[in-house]
Amino acid sequence: MHLKKSVKRKLIFLLIIILICVGVLCYFKFFDTKKARKVKVIGEIKEYSYQLKDSKSKLYKDEFKNLEKILAKKDVDEEEYAKSISKLFIIDFFSLSDKLAKTDVGGSDFVHSDELTDFLEKAEDTFYKYVESNVYGGRTQKLPTVDSVKINSITKDTFKYNKTDVASYVVKVSWTYSDEQFDSYQRNATLTIIHQDKKLVIAFLVIVFGICLCIPCKFILVKMGIRSMNMDNFSEYKEKDVNNVIDKINNIVGKIENSVENKVTNYFPFYNEINSLYNRLDFASNKILFKDVPIKKNSDGEYIFYDKVKNITNSISF
Repeated sequence: MHLKKSVKRKLIFLLIIILICVGVLCYFKFFDTKKARKVKVIGEIKEYSYQLKDSKSKLYKDEFKNLEKILAKKDVDEEEYAKSISKLFIIDFFSLSDKLAKTDVGGSDFVHSDELTDFLEKAEDTFYKYVESNVYGGRTQKLPTVDSVKINSITKDTFKYNKTDVASYVVKVSWTYSDEQFDSYQRNATLTIIHQDKKLVIAFLVIVFGICLCIPCKFILVKMGIRSMNMDNFSEYKEKDVNNVIDKINNIVGKIENSVENKVTNYFPFYNEINSLYNRLDFASNKILFKDVPIKKNSDGEYIFYDKVKNITNSISF
């Protein structure tokens, strides 16, 4: 029995489609040129188990070389050692642009091994949570890069670890980012460093994760599309004429108050919404209690009242 020409054509067409699909699958399985990025180790301090990877920034690489010099000496200067690992930790942890994914948490080389698991889990759930994968390259997400670090002070102290008082270094450090859009992120911290065998390690992680909670709060909301990153509510302090020392002090205090208000207004999530809700509740309660309900002040300093009986607004100065 012979098949009709139309049936043969359909079978041939179906066979061609199947062959094309198989060919495409084989290509992507065996011949796809898109390869995962591999990070190479280009330096190592074996005695201390520190590694330098080629993906790190120039700032990190330069400081790593400085750490090599510090640890190569017969008598290691521990204060310089503590300063160096503090810088390396800040550069590595707070620079997200060189990370391949949210699990690529920086600074882990410098954390106490007993605290490492907790450190990594908290980092992935907070500061690193919305880092997009860059395993195959091509990531367009803008992420912060630390471009300078400064040690403000270092002091010797004691620290209670596992119910035992141990010698420690308390290091106060500040840093900046290469892109001003990240200037609202955390830029200073205090680290407590103790011994773990011959190594110095960061032990006081509460401070680190206080930083983590402060930094990404609005960043996370921006990534989720809930908030925007505009800074429309900044106000500028106008200095008053200085005739004496009191006026000068008042100007300094005024600048500080203005700076704090700017940060609260712009960096605190849902500030405008909370403020608006408070004003609406205040208006509703005053509407129940008073005939003339105070709303706000106008540009002339006069209070604007709402007359609920006549359903009009009036301006009254005191």
